Amino acid sequence: MDLSEGAVYLLIIRRGLAIEMESLSSGEYLLLNLLGQGHTITEACEQCLTVEPEFDLAENLRHHIAAKTLVGFSL
Repeated sequence: MDLSEGAVYLLIIRRGLAIEMESLSSGEYLLLNLLGQGHTITEACEQCLTVEPEFDLAENLRHHIAAKTLVGFSL
């Protein structure tokens, strides 16, 4: 990670006993942030597409559910 290149979005999370650090795109950061604040998937996706037009919601949800970043949600 080179901070001289500009802003960096990071997810720092504990999984088990390990601390992990993952670089996030601006859309991915916004998605996690908005969902964490209680926004709906629809609201979060709409806002993500404004900052990152090529944002792939399905791929990001698949990744963060599999990685257990997103847990305890309802449909």
